[in-house]
Amino acid sequence: MQTNTEKVTYESHITVDGSRDGMIKFEYEMRKLGIKVIHVGNGFPTIDYHHMTSVVCRNASDVSAVEQIVKVVTDNLKSDDVQITRIKLEKSPTPKGSVTGECYYECHVEVFGGAISRKLYDPAFWFVSQNTNKFKTVPDGRLECIFMLTARMKNISLDSFTEAVYAKMNPFIDLIADKSKVFIEACVYDTNEQLDAHWMNIEKGSISSE
Repeated sequence: MQTNTEKVTYESHITVDGSRDGMIKFEYEMRKLGIKVIHVGNGFPTIDYHHMTSVVCRNASDVSAVEQIVKVVTDNLKSDDVQITRIKLEKSPTPKGSVTGECYYECHVEVFGGAISRKLYDPAFWFVSQNTNKFKTVPDGRLECIFMLTARMKNISLDSFTEAVYAKMNPFIDLIADKSKVFIEACVYDTNEQLDAHWMNIEKGSISSE
């Protein structure tokens, strides 16, 4: 296997069936392995969740080490008959790079859910999701739920994607929860991109209809 000459950050997600029995086994197996679990819903008020792992490997020089973690997790889940619906591997993008074919760039922007509405973001560009366990303190001291706006594009250069993202962020720039955490990632592979196609192309999510 070819290795990378530069060190990059990888993140893997393994999404599983959301049935009650599957979730109990999933949570139990991931606790044993020390793997982080996240539950992501597609906006509000739609109740539709994806349950997945999140494993970040920073400064990795060889993707094989990351894929070994993915294999350990998937083997444990399969041995417990937990249905895996998607395996996705992302990495920090290569400067001046581009994506073609089935790969894509993705950008995640955290926003305060109580303040943003469709008047401020373009639902043809962004889709909405929510990490159900993620809250932050707003300036007046209240805890407020954090929503994620995500953009995804194929067959584009990194420079062009970045330019498009920042242009589309301008209307809600003051509502971003942490401007230092505007992440752009390159998809290495995604075994079931259609899993969230309805989030992106049909519902698009909605924090507020106002």
